[in-house]
Amino acid sequence: MDNNILGSWDYFNKRYIIKDNFGRVLQYINLEELGLKLKKIMFRCKKRDVLDDLPERIDNVYNIKLSSSESKDYKGIERAINSELDLYKKGKTSIKSVLSVIQMSKMFCDHPDLIRNSESRSANKIVLSTNNHSKINELVKILKEIDDKVLIFSQYAEMCKIIGDTLRKEGYTVEIVTGKDKDKEAKIEKFREESQIMVSTDVMSYGVNLQFASYIINYDLSWNPAINEQRIARIDRMGQKNTVNVINLIVEDSDKIEQRIAEVLGQKEDIFEQIFGE
Repeated sequence: MDNNILGSWDYFNKRYIIKDNFGRVLQYINLEELGLKLKKIMFRCKKRDVLDDLPERIDNVYNIKLSSSESKDYKGIERAINSELDLYKKGKTSIKSVLSVIQMSKMFCDHPDLIRNSESRSANKIVLSTNNHSKINELVKILKEIDDKVLIFSQYAEMCKIIGDTLRKEGYTVEIVTGKDKDKEAKIEKFREESQIMVSTDVMSYGVNLQFASYIINYDLSWNPAINEQRIARIDRMGQKNTVNVINLIVEDSDKIEQRIAEVLGQKEDIFEQIFGE
């Protein structure tokens, strides 16, 4: 087997990627050719091609519009990002500091309390006026229409706690699992036998079978489509008897970071299909 089937990085860069003068990727090219090379050294098998007994899967996106006060706060975060970028261009701050402030915009799309409770120094640069949040209100509305067990994912442990506290006040039985739990198996068993809802970070996105649930709600999405699919695979697997329902909650509008994440995920999936085919 040719161990250098893709060529050098310099060759790969020139052959398959078009960049601008600043090194930003503008376009990927010759992807069909790249796919033919990769097929010589790999075997791709889709789960649904070999597991005929898998149930139907339904994916839905709920686009959430922020209130006027929330939008005002979001614009304040954008100003903080632009200010940090200006400092970076002048050599007065680090790229890590810029990325930390950008992270605040993603956190705000989940809930303003993520920023208020954050220990990050970047959180001190953000002034918020709203206490409510449209996304968690939408989550409560969705759950009122579901009479089944539901698995909810968020990448933030603090958000899992906020969701759990909110839903318990609404009368739901909720299990919360984060990376710090020592009784994860006990909580899974309680979810199986008693509780309607489990809220988890991505610590539960692999190695766990939860076919007794039929709904997954992605309260927020990872930039990595593989992680999002690993979440869904907790219930979309052999042994599942019901239709699998996947719900993605996304704060809409083109200038919001969650909409950009959704667009990037779509682009990554398109590139993958161009290389390997459907």
